[in-house]
Amino acid sequence: MKNFGHYMLAICALAAWAGLVSCDGEPSAEKAGKQVDQAVERTAEAIEEGEEKVKEAGEAAVEKTNDVIEEGANAVSEAVNATVEKAKEVEKTVAESTERSAQKVKDIGK
Repeated sequence: MKNFGHYMLAICALAAWAGLVSCDGEPSAEKAGKQVDQAVERTAEAIEEGEEKVKEAGEAAVEKTNDVIEEGANAVSEAVNATVEKAKEVEKTVAESTERSAQKVKDIGK
């Protein structure tokens, strides 16, 4: 990002210089200095705006990623809880079935 700023500064300075060279008559050094200062200021502002946009985009991406991770964790937790409940139901059914089978075996043995 810093290199971009340097390139923009050079481009603005060249544009200011080209504008000065193409003018009729000789412009004052003060006018040239002001134009260069303005070009530098605009370049710095553009860089700051770009950095802010990149920062905001990065923060938004982190927030979205955290949301997706949280949603995934909640889904996994719900699935685990449902599996545990189903396992308890199966355990109860197996115990009841085993008890009935044991009773039938006793009944046959009488």
